[in-house]
Amino acid sequence: MDTQSRKSNNGQSPPQEKIESPKDLGPTFYELDGRRRRRLILNYAWRHHRSRIVIIILCLIVVLLGTLFWKELHFPNTFSEAPKSLIDWLINAQSIFGLGTLIVALSVWWGEIQEDWEDELPRKLSVFFFEKEHALIVCRYAWLAGADEIRTWGQQIAFQAQPPAKTPLKLDFGADVETKKPILLSGPRDEIWKHYSVCFRLTNLNETLKKYVAENPGFCRYQNLAAKKTITHDAAQKLVETIPEVAEWKTIVSQKLS
Repeated sequence: MDTQSRKSNNGQSPPQEKIESPKDLGPTFYELDGRRRRRLILNYAWRHHRSRIVIIILCLIVVLLGTLFWKELHFPNTFSEAPKSLIDWLINAQSIFGLGTLIVALSVWWGEIQEDWEDELPRKLSVFFFEKEHALIVCRYAWLAGADEIRTWGQQIAFQAQPPAKTPLKLDFGADVETKKPILLSGPRDEIWKHYSVCFRLTNLNETLKKYVAENPGFCRYQNLAAKKTITHDAAQKLVETIPEVAEWKTIVSQKLS
C-alpha cells in the first residue's frame, strides 16, 4: 500500500495500531537465578583476577597440608592436648585468628568482585505513569546511563511517549515518586541487565493527555524497547496490567490512594 493510500480524506494519518494481544506487548524478562549468577561472577573473577585466585588457592593448599602434617596446627583431640602454658595458647590462638582473618578477607574480596561485575552490566529502566490507579504511560527496558539519572530520564522518556502534539506539554506528577531496588534480569541473547524501575503518579492531565483519555477510554501509551520498536502504541490498560511489574505498581498506587 503506497503512502498516499494510507492517508485519510482530510490528509491526516490514521490512528496508530492498537495492541490487542499479550504477544504484542513484547518480551518480559525475569530475574536472574542465583545459580547462574554465581557462575557468571566466578567466570568474571577468573578473567580479571586469575593470578590472585591462583595465589589464594596455593595458600589454602599450604594451610591444609599444614593442618595434616604440622603438629603445631593440629586441633586438640582431648583435654590432655590442650595448651600447657600461656605461650602455647597464644601460638594456637594466633593460628586460629590468622585463619579467621583469611576467611574475612576472602568474603570482602568476593563482595567487591560482585560489585565490580554488576557495575559493568548494562542498565535498563522501566517507567510507569499512573493516572489514579490506571497505567497511562508505560515504557519498558529503556537504556539508562546511570542510577542517579532515574527520575530525570524517566520524565524525559514519558514526555516523548505522549500522544503526538504540535507543542508537547509537560507532565504534572506528585512528589511521591517511587523506585524499586534494582534487580538483575536475564535478557535476550544471554545478556544480563541491571534493571531499575520508577513509578510516577500524575496529579493533573495536560490537554494532550485529557484529549487522549477522552478519545481512548481504557487505553494507555505503551512501549517495549526490548522488542526493537521505537514507536509508542496504544494498548488496553487491562492487557498491560497482566504484566507482573505493572500489576505490582498498580497495587502500590491503589494502596496509596485508599
